[in-house]
Amino acid sequence: GQIIAGPLVAGHGLSVDIFLANGTLLLSGVKVNADGSFTVKNLLAGVGDVIIAKVVDATPGADYLDETTRLPTDLNAELLAVKVLESTSVTMNVNPLTTIAAIKAGLAADGSGTVANADVAKNANMAVAQAFGIPGIDISTTSVVATNSDGFSQSGGLSAGEKVGVVLAALSGYDKVNKGDSKATISMLSDQLNVQG
Repeated sequence: GQIIAGPLVAGHGLSVDIFLANGTLLLSGVKVNADGSFTVKNLLAGVGDVIIAKVVDATPGADYLDETTRLPTDLNAELLAVKVLESTSVTMNVNPLTTIAAIKAGLAADGSGTVANADVAKNANMAVAQAFGIPGIDISTTSVVATNSDGFSQSGGLSAGEKVGVVLAALSGYDKVNKGDSKATISMLSDQLNVQG
């Protein structure tokens, strides 16, 4: 998986907890690498199960480079994602867009709650992608290319990952309007978005 709020900074305090759809904790404290990636092995869940990823920030220091301000920023929102397991190996990305989808799938903004079933999880991810102008892109698995990362290039058209990066940059712009409060941005957009899982 991959965490993107913007490129992560050295010394970030982020880890990932993994839950079943009913809220049962499967794994906690999964290490997040410097590039935002994380790997989950030996997950006690089966094909067709819905899993929930929740990013935990254990430190008050900066975690990522904001795409709008370009400044090191502390993550002040719960980042979430919901995904249906399609095999024993899963790629699962966690970012503000997947957080909105997770809320639309039934979770509270703090990650508590449950997801009713696999269809709800799939539909929420698809509906949120559609609502943000990137239909057909699986926001839960597409590897994001942040607009302020070295890999982002507009020449030759945008890849799926770059398209998601552009949407996340727009959300970062809302964060600036909200005085750096990404939690307020996610809550505002979740409330305004008329889609359901």
